[in-house]
Amino acid sequence: MADDNNGDGITGDTAIAVLAVNPDKPSDQQIRVQVRKLSDNALIANWHFLNANWTAIALEAVDRSSASPLLAVLAHKASTGMNVVQARRLSDGVVQRDTGAWDASWVAQDLAIVNDANGDGNSNDPAYLVLAFNPDNVSNKVQALRVSDGAQLKNVPVLGSNWRATRVTGSGDLSGNLHEEVGVLGERRIDGLLLIHMVDYEDRTNTAVIFP
Repeated sequence: MADDNNGDGITGDTAIAVLAVNPDKPSDQQIRVQVRKLSDNALIANWHFLNANWTAIALEAVDRSSASPLLAVLAHKASTGMNVVQARRLSDGVVQRDTGAWDASWVAQDLAIVNDANGDGNSNDPAYLVLAFNPDNVSNKVQALRVSDGAQLKNVPVLGSNWRATRVTGSGDLSGNLHEEVGVLGERRIDGLLLIHMVDYEDRTNTAVIFP
């Protein structure tokens, strides 16, 4: 969901984006994102991403100060183990960059956004949060990658080997240090118990554990 779909720096013109896959389409048209205004359902955009060699995993909108939002799709290529985020500009569909995440030993699970990647209090430098699972050492981590240039900023360990993390989200400050939080939904392997693990983005300390 984008809170500023026209990129004028003023929120209130919210749009919702939906990721879909149609295997009956040509290879370069199978993964599609459609965007509509929330107020009147008007169609804003209808862009294709990557091709049929990739499995689409997740979609996030990236609001940018006084610029068109980005639509970012996280995808996995089974033949190589690659994980990539491809972003298109909402206004015209132009591809901004492909950002590689993790290596082939990690399996991407979900995608989210933090708005203040450098922690200076200004939400003008967003970063991708790519949740991934490593089956070899049974670990879950979130990798932060700066949207503007794809630079890797940090890795945030989440949960432990008894849990499988499946979803990730960014949230506002919960710990009181004026930095955003990273939240993951995890499922305990032995019995399927669910929990939400909140971690401070800045110092990676545990903020909260919530049992929904």
